[in-house]
Amino acid sequence: LISNSYKEALSQSPEINPDTIDYGLNPNFKVTTKKFCNLERTVETFVIPNSETNSALAFTEFTVASIGNKKEVPVPYEDYKYTIKNFQGTFLADLIPFSELNTFMAQVSQRMTESSKEAEIGFLFLWHMLSIILFTFCFFGFGLCYILALSEPTKAFLWVLGSLCLVLGLCGLFLYKLITRRKMRLVSSFAYRDLVRIIHEEKHQLLSKGVLARPGSFGAFIQFVPSDF
Repeated sequence: LISNSYKEALSQSPEINPDTIDYGLNPNFKVTTKKFCNLERTVETFVIPNSETNSALAFTEFTVASIGNKKEVPVPYEDYKYTIKNFQGTFLADLIPFSELNTFMAQVSQRMTESSKEAEIGFLFLWHMLSIILFTFCFFGFGLCYILALSEPTKAFLWVLGSLCLVLGLCGLFLYKLITRRKMRLVSSFAYRDLVRIIHEEKHQLLSKGVLARPGSFGAFIQFVPSDF
């Protein structure tokens, strides 16, 4: 979904002080109705903004994912690479060389990538722990099946083995869905938090050129506006 509403939001924003931490504009959502298992549910979908003449946007690649049951937001990929496609059509072309802006975006992208990989360690640890737990259940379960196979008829062995595989399969699927959804939620939250911090630390590079960098929602983009806005 593409929106031009950011231009209106900019005109209504309070004056921006470059020395304070800037959290960017509040995200816009569009309410839609979707069907899931023949049931309708209301979903708030993040509205992806457009660049404007005085509001240029640089995006990194992302996927749209559900966080909770009622919101769909952009979740950036681990390797960040902020790029701007319409440089010449914005105020930036009159204030700063593209190479200098590209250097700034590359620095932010590198720092965001490093931060995301540090956060990934926690998810990998959690996933490994759950994998060990599932493996332990499998080990004892198949051990029990082996004992039954030696002492009971084949029918009992097959029944226990089938039940065990079904339970473990459902548990594995549930844990995978749970971890994936939680990861998406935390990644979008961490991405925004890190982008706010990194932009605050790096934006001085552009202020002397009359350009103010602002963090975009969920870490999916960087917004550039005139610093005298």
